[in-house]
Amino acid sequence: MFMFVFPPRRCPMVVLVVVVVVLILMTSSLAEAKYVSGKASVTSLDTEVYVDKFSFSRGAKGVIKGNFSSGDSAYFDQRPHSLEVALFSDEAWDRYHAMLDKGSLCIERLRQASFRKSIGRQAANDIDHARGTHGQRFGFSAEVGTDALFANVAKQRAHFWYVVVADCMLEEYDARKHPPLTYKMDFRNGGSHLPADESGLPIVHLVAMLVLAGGAFVGYDAARASFQEVGQVHLIVLLLAAATVLAFGSISAEWLHLAVYTLNGRGLRWRHSFLPMDFYSDVLSSMCEMVMLFTLLALAFGWTLDSTSIATGQGVGADESDGSKARRGVIPGVGMQLNKLQVQLSQPARLFRRFTYAGVVMACAAFTELTLLFWGRSYEGDFATFHDHEHAPGKLRVLLRMVLGLLFFAGCSLQVRRVSSDPDLSKFVRNLLVLGTIWIAAFPTIVFFVGWLPPYRRHPAIVVVSMLLQSGALASLGYITLAHGSSYRKVSTLKNLGTVFSGGGGLGGVGGGTAKGNWMRKLKGKVAVD
Repeated sequence: MFMFVFPPRRCPMVVLVVVVVVLILMTSSLAEAKYVSGKASVTSLDTEVYVDKFSFSRGAKGVIKGNFSSGDSAYFDQRPHSLEVALFSDEAWDRYHAMLDKGSLCIERLRQASFRKSIGRQAANDIDHARGTHGQRFGFSAEVGTDALFANVAKQRAHFWYVVVADCMLEEYDARKHPPLTYKMDFRNGGSHLPADESGLPIVHLVAMLVLAGGAFVGYDAARASFQEVGQVHLIVLLLAAATVLAFGSISAEWLHLAVYTLNGRGLRWRHSFLPMDFYSDVLSSMCEMVMLFTLLALAFGWTLDSTSIATGQGVGADESDGSKARRGVIPGVGMQLNKLQVQLSQPARLFRRFTYAGVVMACAAFTELTLLFWGRSYEGDFATFHDHEHAPGKLRVLLRMVLGLLFFAGCSLQVRRVSSDPDLSKFVRNLLVLGTIWIAAFPTIVFFVGWLPPYRRHPAIVVVSMLLQSGALASLGYITLAHGSSYRKVSTLKNLGTVFSGGGGLGGVGGGTAKGNWMRKLKGKVAVD
């Protein structure tokens, strides 16, 4: 016999305890270094090649080491060479680029470097002579914190350091077809720690996971008690549960990436692993944001708030003549489109059963968000990018959030006018308008102001603020939907759970004698949607 039941209360607690123990044991692991690899084609046309950037903590004595291989051809031939690895602080990097833009010699630009490590011909070892090839392999190692100039800069504050492989002597002769160098480099921040811009984030993510798990357990307990009391759960509770699972998955995936990062210096990224948890974290976070925005938009356009007027299609412009519309400044056609959007968004359970205007809008928003997220991965490691919203696709994602925020504001404004005769409902909608707008606008505002912070502070600021906003929104929506004394439950259709939804108010529209149809008919009385 089919039954819609919640699992026993002790199950989530047991799982939570096990997860906590495992996470604490994993977090206690020692960190190593950041590891980068790639190919540098140093020629007479491009005498300097950017490798990567790394942030050393204030006063840290970092270590940089690596090795190069020239494949089947010798890099050090009979001509002169001055191969070296150069590190630039953020101020020196600006000076370097200014000289590059106005035109200068390689040797003049490298004088701006905060640290330089020369790799001479004596370091090269011939390889594969048995096969008749002439490749070379050579390495280097340096304690960059012991250099006087580097140490003087590092004492002031944490910096991003930009790593460049250069051979200025190639400017003196034609070396356009010089063999490329395959490199592997390790960076250490004070011995065994993450770079300064990632330092502390594993603990931050672990704390966020535990807090979110605790909040999820409280919400689960309240939803379970409500279900046992009235025999129904509302769709909005299921949406918030889905958002919570996505948020927890996002934070867990990023924590796992950082945990592996501390062990091998690579982490779980596309270029280092078949399981790119760093990318999955961003995808899950975006999905969580879209679920919450969808829920807020549905509430803004009247879901669960004013079912009578919504069912009849009453909206802005429904009872107004053309003359009154003009006097109120409503552009012909706009009011009708908003009214259509309002009616469709106020019934989210039916939104994707057929082709609807609102369904197209939400599907396009979700598709755009994921497309921009994929596009943004191509900027990973770019020297001018310090967080996921500092490049073009990241800025477009912020713009998309602002557009959806304007839609939310428009929906709440319509509701304020519709429910003006009901003081309690009007007060709730106004509060929803203010708080929802603040939440939606908070992240774009932070992204704008974080650009004024030092580069090594931008990424952790974005991460922490994002988790706070996401967790705060989930907690607020969870409280108003699950707490019996909340103002939302008093003015919404949730106060009627267990009474009026046993028929058409549940998940309906499924017929036939198939097993799926029978299952859905049994389920529809358990989940209220309007």
